[in-house]
Amino acid sequence: MKTIDIEQFVNDYLTTASWVECDSDECTDFTKQAKQDAKEDCLKFIDLVISAFGKEKGTELLTIEGNDLCYLAPHDFYLTRNGHGSGFWDKPEYYGIEASEVLSDICKDMKETNVCHVRGKKSKLTFY
Repeated sequence: MKTIDIEQFVNDYLTTASWVECDSDECTDFTKQAKQDAKEDCLKFIDLVISAFGKEKGTELLTIEGNDLCYLAPHDFYLTRNGHGSGFWDKPEYYGIEASEVLSDICKDMKETNVCHVRGKKSKLTFY
């Protein structure tokens, strides 16, 4: 059975946050607090998915490869929970119809977040 690389999962989540919130590669230097918040949210999401689907199926869903990311799930987690018009619900070909709905519901239960603390000369962003 596959295992989830937590650091990679969080990195893919933050990569998506940067892409969505900044529309560029300028804001990738996240503060320690932003990284910690993202890690806590990702760990909670992973736990909820494993609880909903069981360890084997949950891990399978969470480790589907993305096109330009290691994992597709953290990308869809960020997009779905923040209502960006894409996410788990529009990828039944990857997750399956029922799983897409359950994953989307888990995201909705976790609520929206736009925590995106970025350090840098050009961009000083803090979204809440």
